[in-house]
Amino acid sequence: MKKRVVVIDDKPLIRQAIVQTIDWNKLNCTVVGQAEDGIEGKQVILVNKPDILITDIKMPGLSGLDLAELMQSSFPLSKTILITGYQ
Repeated sequence: MKKRVVVIDDKPLIRQAIVQTIDWNKLNCTVVGQAEDGIEGKQVILVNKPDILITDIKMPGLSGLDLAELMQSSFPLSKTILITGYQ
C-alpha cells in the first residue's frame, strides 16, 4: 500500500518543486493533498489523513510546528518532515 503524502508550504514554487521533482512512485508514495497556509493545511490533513506530512515551519495561520503537533495527536504513526527557508 502506498504512503499518503501532504505538502504544505506558502511558497508556490517550493511546494511545486517538492511535488513535481520527487519520484513519489519510486518511494511507494502518492501526494494526496497540498496547501498554501497552515489553516488550509489543517483541513487538508484532516480530510486526507496522510502518512507523511512535509511542511514549512513558518507560514501564515498555523505554523508547521502546529501542524506537526496535529499530526502527532491525530495520527500517531505518521511522520512529519519540517522544512524552512527562514533565516
